[in-house]
Amino acid sequence: MGGSTSSPVGAAAISSPEAVEVGLQLLLLAVGGYLLYRLGRWIYRDATARGSEWAWQWATGIPMLLVLGFVPGFLVLGFVPGLLVLIIYLQLRNDQLREADASESRAS
Repeated sequence: MGGSTSSPVGAAAISSPEAVEVGLQLLLLAVGGYLLYRLGRWIYRDATARGSEWAWQWATGIPMLLVLGFVPGFLVLGFVPGLLVLIIYLQLRNDQLREADASESRAS
């Protein structure tokens, strides 16, 4: 029985380029999922603080549209409308802020 100097199977699997690529993809997926979660949570809290009855729809719909944009073939059907809906939400939010400021200044 000759002495073998080859590395264990586990060490070879960790250092392979495919494993590194998969690890980076998983890291990007985790970071993207976390960012979408935080976006949905911020939208929900913001919408409920402003008294919106549609808070959970805003908070789930926008991240879901953004995720759909990363499915091959759905860029135009998901990501672009997701960004448009996010812009619409922010515009409606700003309109509500302006109306609230205007009503406060009239009351003073």
